[in-house]
Amino acid sequence: MNKKRLAFSILFTLFLFFIDEGYYDLTSFKSLGNWIIFFPYVVVIYLLFSIINKVCSFISGFFQDSKSL
Repeated sequence: MNKKRLAFSILFTLFLFFIDEGYYDLTSFKSLGNWIIFFPYVVVIYLLFSIINKVCSFISGFFQDSKSL
């Protein structure tokens, strides 16, 4: 597990909750229901960032290998 990616996923999810669920504040986190929804969002966004990272690494590796030909 990449700690930087996890931290960015949490911060990005907090931002999404800030502008959507919290109506531009985070007082909505006083509700247990919002915490229950928050963690699956973090997992999904973490996996999405991981997939994007793998695809970018694959593409950059492909172009780096093609230069040596």
